[in-house]
Amino acid sequence: MELCVSLAVLSIILLFIANAGLAFNEWNVISFAAREGARYGAITHSEANAISRSESLIKSNKGMSQNESLNRQKYTITAKREYGNMTVTIQWRGGGFSLRSAKTFRLGS
Repeated sequence: MELCVSLAVLSIILLFIANAGLAFNEWNVISFAAREGARYGAITHSEANAISRSESLIKSNKGMSQNESLNRQKYTITAKREYGNMTVTIQWRGGGFSLRSAKTFRLGS
């Protein structure tokens, strides 16, 4: 009886740790993609280039072909150019978590 209860509790704890680890990995991916997208967008002065670069990095990290479509229900990528800065924001929803990363770079001349 005690073994059943303790195994159930341990299983829940292990599943939470595994899910949190996957979410942390996803946060690393979107953080890197947002930073590189903002940097590239600041160099080219283009929001479209920033979004395209971010999508490309996410796809390559996931092992997807560049021709495949990114799941829009999981990923939301926006780029905004204002006040001499380029900001890329990426939101990810999945696995019971919702993550967001925003990076800003000053526009290059």
